[in-house]
Amino acid sequence: MSIKTTMNLVRRILITFFALVLLSNQLLGKRSLISKGRAIDIALDNGLKVGLSEYSAELQGDSIWVINSLLSDDVPERTYDTKAINALTGKMIKNIFFARMEVQSMIGGRIYRTIVNSNINFDSLPIAKDVFNRKLTKLNVSESNPVFSDNDKRIAFQYGFQKIGIINTDGTDFMAIDEECLYPEWLNDEWVAYFKDSEHIYKKNIHSNTQEKITSTPNQYGKFLISPNKQWILYQSSEMWPTLDSLGKQIMYAYSSSCEGQNLCIMSIDGKVKKFLKKDWTCYSNPYWTKNSDSILFNISDFKYCATNLNNNEIDYSRFDLLDSVSLVDYGKVIGSTFPLVYCGQILEIDINSLKPIRVLVDKYGRYKDVFFSHNKEYLIYSRTDKKDGEYQIWIKRLEN
Repeated sequence: MSIKTTMNLVRRILITFFALVLLSNQLLGKRSLISKGRAIDIALDNGLKVGLSEYSAELQGDSIWVINSLLSDDVPERTYDTKAINALTGKMIKNIFFARMEVQSMIGGRIYRTIVNSNINFDSLPIAKDVFNRKLTKLNVSESNPVFSDNDKRIAFQYGFQKIGIINTDGTDFMAIDEECLYPEWLNDEWVAYFKDSEHIYKKNIHSNTQEKITSTPNQYGKFLISPNKQWILYQSSEMWPTLDSLGKQIMYAYSSSCEGQNLCIMSIDGKVKKFLKKDWTCYSNPYWTKNSDSILFNISDFKYCATNLNNNEIDYSRFDLLDSVSLVDYGKVIGSTFPLVYCGQILEIDINSLKPIRVLVDKYGRYKDVFFSHNKEYLIYSRTDKKDGEYQIWIKRLEN
């Protein structure tokens, strides 16, 4: 065998050897990758937050496990806590918090929801201590629209299919008020008002069980709001856009599911006097009484407006350029200088001036709504469900001073 032939043979042997070594290392590496379950355990050991559902794990580049924990599924935003784990060594590569920290909805280029000042380490926020934190009732049915009485001793709320009930803040003395009712509001510590039979606003005395009808004309009275001084009722109505029959008699009010054609109206608490915001075929949303009852704030599309001349029969309004980063819904929840906010799957207390989180009010990740302080900020109330499509029940937390 010639020297040239021998060299070629050796070369082929060496190439084959190195190829086998490389293949062996690759196969060995693939066999030694940590499992999905082990990667999730490592992520939890390294501080992965417990989320709303099962953890998702994806192997990227055959060498990195990316573990996600869903913290908030509020549409349209989703917030995750994420860890990246080396699939060969089991070591954490980096700690990622992938989140839309500024929960907002942009309509027409304007901010429609509150933007929280997120330049803060949320894990460093203090957690509010509580005397108790429990379900308000034992009804185990859908519950919503809780509202505290003026003295904070009782809560009126909606439950089941259009039923209204009241209960003490300590969970005692539940009493059913009425059926076919929506949107409870306290007139004072003894009278509860509500929308009944899809036609009228009624009030009932919780001690004598006396019921009286406030309104004289049937209407939708969608989510009416009683002024803080208890003198006026704010509601949306299509009374300014009546539909007439061939004889010119009014047969119904125009109604639009998009709320166009429904003007804002205020009615005296006895139902005898009505005043309307200026006639305009538009869509009002998020109406809200200011604390001294002399003004009304609301949205038209993506802008804020304010009506202040409430003494006029037809009320005009103008653009309101303050509170640019605060939604009217959240502004209506301010007690003192703070308000509670559902944020990234938790409930935080936010300072209205700086929009910075002050503390975590409820630190368990979940699905929440109807979040309010009591008038004296002694209690926090909220509705919660642990299931994706579950029914919400009301919870109450008494905060430690």
